[in-house]
Amino acid sequence: LASIGEGLVSYRMEWVLEILHGARFMFEIEIPPSLVVRNVTGSGIKRWEILSAHRISRSASSSAPAPSPSQSERGASPEAPPAVSAAERVEVSGVGSSVGGTAHTQQQQRDRRVLRIWHQTGAEGVYVLSIVAEEPLMSEGGQSKPGVAAGAPVPSGLARLMACKMVDVERQRGFVAVEARTNVEVNESGANQLTKIDSNELPPQMQAMAQSAVLCSYKFLAPTWTANFRIKRHEDVEVLVAVIDEAWLATTLVEEGKFQTRAELKVRNTTRQYLRMKLPENARIWSAEVNGTLVKPAFDASDSTVMVPLEKSSGESQGKESFWVDVVYIAERQPLTGRGTLDISLAQWDLPVNQLFVELFLPKKFKYGEFTGDIKEAKNGFSKGKLREEPLESYAGGGGPPRGRMGGIAFSNAAPMEQCKTLEPGFDDDDNEVEQQMYRQEDRISSIPMKMSKKVGAYRSAGVKPVRVETIREGKCFRFERMLIDNEALGLSVRYVQLSDSFWHKRRLGLFS
Repeated sequence: LASIGEGLVSYRMEWVLEILHGARFMFEIEIPPSLVVRNVTGSGIKRWEILSAHRISRSASSSAPAPSPSQSERGASPEAPPAVSAAERVEVSGVGSSVGGTAHTQQQQRDRRVLRIWHQTGAEGVYVLSIVAEEPLMSEGGQSKPGVAAGAPVPSGLARLMACKMVDVERQRGFVAVEARTNVEVNESGANQLTKIDSNELPPQMQAMAQSAVLCSYKFLAPTWTANFRIKRHEDVEVLVAVIDEAWLATTLVEEGKFQTRAELKVRNTTRQYLRMKLPENARIWSAEVNGTLVKPAFDASDSTVMVPLEKSSGESQGKESFWVDVVYIAERQPLTGRGTLDISLAQWDLPVNQLFVELFLPKKFKYGEFTGDIKEAKNGFSKGKLREEPLESYAGGGGPPRGRMGGIAFSNAAPMEQCKTLEPGFDDDDNEVEQQMYRQEDRISSIPMKMSKKVGAYRSAGVKPVRVETIREGKCFRFERMLIDNEALGLSVRYVQLSDSFWHKRRLGLFS
């Protein structure tokens, strides 16, 4: 199996030998001159060395004396790529490479090397050898590119693969497979004495060795095959490493002109360290939580953004599991009096947002017109409800779950009724879905012993312990919804007029009171 990466071709070779008569104490394999053997594994291997061709005795007898260390190249210790396990077996096969052409010249014969392997007690019957090797990818024609040292690997070029041949065997046949590990384009430019096959025709053990899709696959009947490939590397394209799946904002405005906003963000993250938020003018952070743990944000004065430390998504496939980030901030504006226009700015995040849901609570003593701005009003309620679950131990010793959450689960009162279809046993159709969730959660909490949270916020400053802030949700409620926001500044605007109390609703004092 040849794995082509950035400037390097890695090989994993597995040899299944059938020894018909007696025991074999030594194996010799002819390898190309530029191949670097990293590891050789097999049952009962005593040692292995790489020798020049003119110092090799063609005898495979067990009585052949071993060369002195000064006359041989000692095998490298198994450091780099891991050896293939003995369970991954294919027929006798060799995958190697050489910078020479398809014909054997006298220079190639002089440069040829042999990998010699000694067995401790002698191999008998069916014996399996696994070899891990690698070779730098060279420029076409064997010429070094300007600014690149001779023999140094290059990102694009020509890979010439040639078989490794075991000495003193009657028959050698097997399979060859080529895969790409990175964003490289692999094009076959010629294959000699190889029969192209479908990747599904490869032995199952060889298919399991591949870590990516097999691009080319062949079979051969003699160890004299060669294959040439042109390799072209392409630049990587940046992709998202973090995203906000859902953003739920609840903003409350009081007559005195103060805004209080709670932002609940459902985040998936693989490598991002911080979530950057640009708050509205004159706003300041009151509280921040990440996955139920209170954290202390930082402030970047260069762009006036608040930096909230993020966790990394867990799970079998990193990046699939989400967690919640909660931020509470407050802003100020002029008090509401008489009539006028109310402008509301929302926080801006440097991560894409798939779905944004906003609940706006305004004072009841005012009458409001139609809203204009970047978000559409959802007069019939949100298109989906919010159901979030958090670690129960996050609230142990922390004052209990925030308002609106029962035992670590938060519900949205704006959930459409058509979502409430599955009823628990013992509940009627008239029972509220939220009640059912409360009962189910109570049963689950009763079966879990409450314990103090041992998780320590890595971003808490010494001597300062943040507090969890409860938010106010009172007044006339207006709902807004939008999808697909990419680092955009959003805002709303509405005209308002103050409602005056009628003459008969005012309190008065009589003449004799």
